[in-house]
Amino acid sequence: MCIRDRYHASFEKLQPVSLKSLPKGTKANESNMKDDITGEGLIQRSDDKPEALHKRLQAYHAQTQPILDYYEPQGVVRLINGDQMPGAVWEELEKNLPAPRI
Repeated sequence: MCIRDRYHASFEKLQPVSLKSLPKGTKANESNMKDDITGEGLIQRSDDKPEALHKRLQAYHAQTQPILDYYEPQGVVRLINGDQMPGAVWEELEKNLPAPRI
């Protein structure tokens, strides 16, 4: 799978009871950390901040990218667009990965 450096991180705010993410386009009221639609209190995961993203991208480039660079010329790397609805990701996986041998 491919991680892009131009990744637009929204640094999600979560509703602690349901742990559901706010829908795309919904903004948290940063002054009181409340969902602007439901009024529920919000939390932010400690690993969902700019510093953590920077650290994860550094690890990706140091540890994962060299593996992809080694195997891609051999034709065994399949790029899957994970930035779409789960059903579409699953369809892409099924198209790109061989059926298991039984």
